[in-house]
Amino acid sequence: MQQKNPYFFIYCQLNPFFFLVVLVIIKLIYSWRYLMLSINSSCYSSSEIDLPNYEYPVIATSCGRHVLYTHDSFCVNQKKRQDYQLLYVKHGTIYYYIDKKQYSISAGGILIYKPSELLHYEFFLKDAPDIYWVHFTGDNVDNILGELNLSTKHAFMGTICPEYDTIFDKIISELLNRKLHFMDISSILMLELLYTISRDICTITYISSKNDLILEKVLEIFNTNYPNKISITSIAKELNYSSSWLSKTFTKHFGLSPKAYLTNLRIEKAKSMLLSTMSIRQVAEQTGFPDQMYFSRVFTNAEGITPSQYRQKHLDASFVSTTKKDGTIIKRRE
Repeated sequence: MQQKNPYFFIYCQLNPFFFLVVLVIIKLIYSWRYLMLSINSSCYSSSEIDLPNYEYPVIATSCGRHVLYTHDSFCVNQKKRQDYQLLYVKHGTIYYYIDKKQYSISAGGILIYKPSELLHYEFFLKDAPDIYWVHFTGDNVDNILGELNLSTKHAFMGTICPEYDTIFDKIISELLNRKLHFMDISSILMLELLYTISRDICTITYISSKNDLILEKVLEIFNTNYPNKISITSIAKELNYSSSWLSKTFTKHFGLSPKAYLTNLRIEKAKSMLLSTMSIRQVAEQTGFPDQMYFSRVFTNAEGITPSQYRQKHLDASFVSTTKKDGTIIKRRE
């Protein structure tokens, strides 16, 4: 009689487990394939034709969301379309091209392509991009964008606004489900999106303009009062702002803290005075430094040489040497 395989029973016992493993592997492969395909998780209306729609002042014709899961990058480089496209950068950075020149806009940014413009933009996995987009058209789009100040350029710096997400998701839902009056509702939602974006951009522009005026006042105080003892605290009190807010706003705008900016200003003023007949002590006093020793230390750290060395170096450079026939060397200032 043929002897039974001692491993046969074990194999039979483990077979259901192997079967389960195979199912899991198949599911993972399918899920991975889905992740690869869901780079552009978008929703379109019944037609992808980009012909203008003259039945509505403005209407969204297709809408979606770009999210990278596995691919290193994603690039759109389409032929010229007859409709508009608006992209909202919820997270990450989008790199776009206008007349073959590359630009970029980060989270909170809005990008608008006009009809007959080449759509060329890309984003990368390393930036963790999350981009909403919508194609729209209508018989009054130009006027609407003009009234909302959205037609002057391609990119606008907005805000990371949850309200945008809600409107985009509603547009996607309407175009996907195609229920009664979905075209009318998508038109209303597109108007709401444009007006909301315009309101946020105008608010940011107003705040930015207001901040510019405040910072100009700070610079004016620095330039007229640098010989005196001044601080950002005293300036903030004079302008009725908190010193922390003013310091943060100043640093963000100029890339230097108010103290560092004022020190640099005083050093530049001192460099001019050192070429005069003033003593180093007088230069220190006239540029707002408390004493000569402190001035020398700060100046040396900034310029790499002492005030005396700076004076000697530049005074020597300002003289021209001439030699007489008898060999005498005469120095004269240029």
